Amino acid sequence: MYAPIQQLSSDPQGFERLTSQRLCEAFDGERLELESSRNRFEPVGKITRRRLSSIEMLRSEAAISNRPFGIRRDSKSGRGGQDELILVVVLASQLSCEIGNSYYTLAEGDIALIGPEHPGRLEFSAGFDGLWVRLPKIESHIRRVIFQDAVDRKFDSRHGIMHVLLRTLLTTYESANSIAGDSVPWLESSLLDLIAAAVSASSIVAREGHATTYSRATLQRIKSHIVARLHDDTLTPSSIASAMGISVRRLNELFAQCQTTVTEWIIAERLERCRKRLLLRSQVKETICQVAYEEGFKNISHFNRAFKNRFGESPGQLRDRIRREGLPSVDAERGVLLEVM
Repeated sequence: MYAPIQQLSSDPQGFERLTSQRLCEAFDGERLELESSRNRFEPVGKITRRRLSSIEMLRSEAAISNRPFGIRRDSKSGRGGQDELILVVVLASQLSCEIGNSYYTLAEGDIALIGPEHPGRLEFSAGFDGLWVRLPKIESHIRRVIFQDAVDRKFDSRHGIMHVLLRTLLTTYESANSIAGDSVPWLESSLLDLIAAAVSASSIVAREGHATTYSRATLQRIKSHIVARLHDDTLTPSSIASAMGISVRRLNELFAQCQTTVTEWIIAERLERCRKRLLLRSQVKETICQVAYEEGFKNISHFNRAFKNRFGESPGQLRDRIRREGLPSVDAERGVLLEVM
């Protein structure tokens, strides 16, 4: 499925072979290698580069006749420019990125900011056409905060200010060689401001509108991560965000789509677990404190208040009522209803 790396064509006017060597220049000089296959062929395409001052732009156009291919980062290669970001615009076809444990696909019209932790693997579909923009180290605190929150998120460039950004980037790329030197610093600053404005505006729309398929999938992965660690009383929004490779702000945005917060969701899940354990006949000898502590609650008074607020009765009242009224209790191991003695 994948092709070996080849050298650039010596003919500057013709199609150049699409190489990881040229793309790695856009990724801070990191070494990238094309994945090999039994059926070796040469992926061809046109690669052109433009540079303003501190902003570099590269366009890679794979020939439509190419089969899908991919490149991976050499795990032994060093990393440089850790504060720099890559903005990628998919103009045609599709690009998939694998970064750590996360994996997402960019379709035609999508824009994404790739952070310092560059993809371990990139997959290109046939006829891929993309614009890569290497941004300089962000000095402005406001820009830095906005960009950090947008890393590894994709945005739709077919509407609104993102579409304005797309047209501006393409026009800048096509006209870069003819822009007067005195105008370059002003142009670069304006481009960074436009990127920040587009990202910020799109984030607001995402918070107020419907969740995208990608954000829903991301939220589901986060919830799975949390559920597997609910018993851990050191679980915090910061530790969750760090483990998932996103910012705390982005984490809060994802849960806001469900009209809740990370902390509220964790407490609700823990309370539900505690309630189920208190109903189990096989664990009826467990103390309420033992159940609470083992499910991640540090403070028994806080647990009792939260439990009563959610279920209308305290943990002790629940157990007393079950014993008094002989209510059915779920046996978790057998999955049937048993009468509590």
